[in-house]
Amino acid sequence: PKEQWDDPPEDSYLYTLKCYAETYGPGKATKMGWYDYIYMKVSGPEFFDDGEDIAARKERFRSMSKNGAFPMEFPGPSNVFESGAVLQWRGEEYFAGDQVKTIVSDSRFSKQFIANTAFYREGLKPWQRGLEIGMAHGYFI
Repeated sequence: PKEQWDDPPEDSYLYTLKCYAETYGPGKATKMGWYDYIYMKVSGPEFFDDGEDIAARKERFRSMSKNGAFPMEFPGPSNVFESGAVLQWRGEEYFAGDQVKTIVSDSRFSKQFIANTAFYREGLKPWQRGLEIGMAHGYFI
C-alpha cells in the first residue's frame, strides 16, 4: 500500500529494500558485502513459494512416495533446492529381500567395488585371498 511506503512494517520486503537503500545508496558505501547480497536475494518475495506451489509439491511428493521414490533436494540457506533427480528406493517385489535400495547398497560403483574385493574375486586361491586381505589389514595397522 502507498501509505506504508515511508514507514513499512519490519517483516515486509519493502523494509529490507529501504534498509539497503539507506546503507548503500548514492553518496554512501558503494560496495555491498557478499552476505548482504545473498541475504537480500534469499529474502526476496520471488524466492519463496506461494500456497499453490507448496500444495503441488506436496501432491507430487505423495504420488512419488506411493511408487517408492523421492526427489533429490539440496539444502540451501533458508530453503531446499530441487535437483530434478528422482531416487527410487523401493525394489521391484514388495515382499522380497530387495525391499529397500540405497545409493550405497545398489549403485553400480558400490557393486563393482564389492565384487573387486579379494573375498569375491574369482580365480584366486585361498592363500592368495588371505595374503591380500592380511596385507590390506596390515597397512591400516
